[in-house]
Amino acid sequence: MGTFKKLMRYFLLFILLFLFVGFFKELGFRENNEEEYMQNYVVKVQSPIIMVKQSRTNENGGYINGYILNNTGEHIKDRYMQFDFYDSNDNFLGTESKEIKYFNVNEKINFDINYNYKNVSKIDIDFVDSINIIEKQNKKATNTILNIVDNTSDSAKKIGIPIGVVLLAMTILP
Repeated sequence: MGTFKKLMRYFLLFILLFLFVGFFKELGFRENNEEEYMQNYVVKVQSPIIMVKQSRTNENGGYINGYILNNTGEHIKDRYMQFDFYDSNDNFLGTESKEIKYFNVNEKINFDINYNYKNVSKIDIDFVDSINIIEKQNKKATNTILNIVDNTSDSAKKIGIPIGVVLLAMTILP
């Protein structure tokens, strides 16, 4: 009888230790990985309807999920949902997209986008053609180059502008 009581005590101590370690492990994980719900997203289209169910971010990335509903009254083919990510200073961090090959009338498609951009504070959501994605990225690259050119000296502009135009043309043209 005494041996059985010892075994029960050890078994109960093991269970208590297991729960204790699990509790503090979970508590430590929460402190190191603080996620916050993000409400700072902008849907740029009225139709089709884009609804965000959940958006979370932390210092190393995050995710956004929801659904898109085709209320246009027509079949949509070969389009993209585009997610542009910005930091607190409105600096462009990057783009993620979800391809929608066939989108029937009144169809609802779920989306779940994971991203690895740091310190995201704003997300612009748009529904675009595949051509618009390339144009938008080229426009942002051109604006970045123009901002750099505006902040350089006149002698550097004389040399840098022709080189920049050639490099940009080589990037855009196949």
